[in-house]
Amino acid sequence: MKAFNWNVVICGNWNRAILTPEWIAKKLFGLQKGTPIEVLIPINVLAPTRVRYGGFVVVADDDFLEIKTEKQEFGGLVEAMKLGIRAMTELPVTPFSAAGYNIRYELDSPEEPVYDKILSEVDTWLSTNEYDIETQTITRSVKPKEGDFVEGIINFTGSIVGSKVVININFHRSSSEDKDLQKWLSITEDKIQEEVGKLLLGILEIKLENP
Repeated sequence: MKAFNWNVVICGNWNRAILTPEWIAKKLFGLQKGTPIEVLIPINVLAPTRVRYGGFVVVADDDFLEIKTEKQEFGGLVEAMKLGIRAMTELPVTPFSAAGYNIRYELDSPEEPVYDKILSEVDTWLSTNEYDIETQTITRSVKPKEGDFVEGIINFTGSIVGSKVVININFHRSSSEDKDLQKWLSITEDKIQEEVGKLLLGILEIKLENP
């Protein structure tokens, strides 16, 4: 099972002109003026600039701030969450609306029980009635009854795409209060890893061994 494209996303409403590469370097990464950073300018002039430093890529748009981890591991995700908290504290008058993080996996040759969990009787009917199925997906949005994630929603999606299975686990918290969102981004590495392992095993019978 291969991890890919883990990120933290904060939604709000701010002037993108404030979030310059210099601002990101100073306020998020705590760098001194003149410290080298990598600024990725998009070919599409309407797309936001990307700033890369220390294993993270920060993308600032008009209504969201995305922090990508170049190493797909729980420790790196928690560090990205800390950068997100720092961004909120440095933008104290900004109206925020939500925050979350995404954990994604891809399986090249999944075992039969994984397929069985995603397939349904509808797929059998379609395949026997001259339809080619491009994608098969199981999606659940759940709200834990107790524990660290009780104030948010966990969105779980597992899709069969060709011979692969793609999994996305989204931890989402909606709130206009930055303190609520900061709390959501402060959940510890072991708690997140435990919850991901629980969902993978319970829904798709996949054991999380080497996160």
